[in-house]
Amino acid sequence: MNGADYLRQGHFRASGVVLRRCDTAEGERLLYLGLKGHGPLWVVAPGAARGRGRFGGATEPLVWSVFTLYKASRNLYLKEAEVKSDLWGLRRRPEPLARALRWGKLIGDIFLPGHPDDALLGLFFWSLWELERGADGEVAEWRFLWRWLRDRGGAPDLERCGRCGRALDEAHWQGESLLCGDCGGGGTALPSLLLRALRAAVMLSRDSFVPWSQAVGHPVEWTPLNERLLSLLRESV
Repeated sequence: MNGADYLRQGHFRASGVVLRRCDTAEGERLLYLGLKGHGPLWVVAPGAARGRGRFGGATEPLVWSVFTLYKASRNLYLKEAEVKSDLWGLRRRPEPLARALRWGKLIGDIFLPGHPDDALLGLFFWSLWELERGADGEVAEWRFLWRWLRDRGGAPDLERCGRCGRALDEAHWQGESLLCGDCGGGGTALPSLLLRALRAAVMLSRDSFVPWSQAVGHPVEWTPLNERLLSLLRESV
């Protein structure tokens, strides 16, 4: 069911996040947890859908906890959860919350069960942290997707031409690469000011990025650029 066959029977603890949940007709709650050191695994939270158990808000999507789990012969069971971050400031704002849930679903779709990716979990946490503190959603999405692709080795180089290696002042985005004017003329044109904004979005520190994103925001058309990154990410799986 959950890719946890490698685990020995018994208790263990792991930190992580609830990526998704679903309730069964029998009143059980199934949680898809992204766990440090283990990757995503399905876990049963007994009785949680009927309001029983000690878990409280720890079974809500996007809640980060230290989970105590029990590996039985067939399934993993949640025994305890110590909440570390519930992102309450994010939950009070519908648009950022909807975006964060989409990111969580995307991670759940791409993240391979039972295959750890602690760098992705860290990136996800800090991207949510930036959203909670008011980062512009479209700019934050560019930063999140580009950094995820970078960690997978598939992010377009924003500094140098993907064909000749020349430093870029402006570029044309073709396929997986950004090309200089001598190497390409089609694709999506990235003028100098836009290219500098794309670089800043992925290079700034967390504390600097949040106010910068609020200021740069729009009229930069971030949405189509994010869609291109998303396509590259899905193709890299």
